[in-house]
Amino acid sequence: MLSIGFDDFLKQILIISIVIRFQIFIARHLDLEEQHILPLTT
Repeated sequence: MLSIGFDDFLKQILIISIVIRFQIFIARHLDLEEQHILPLTT
């Protein structure tokens, strides 16, 4: 029982880490696009 719950816990951590990395990748990509489109706004 404990081993099954632990496996589920590890799977949740893995999924969350993948989602966070994906969101960071998208955020960086959008930031780069904004910089290319509007390079003189700052």
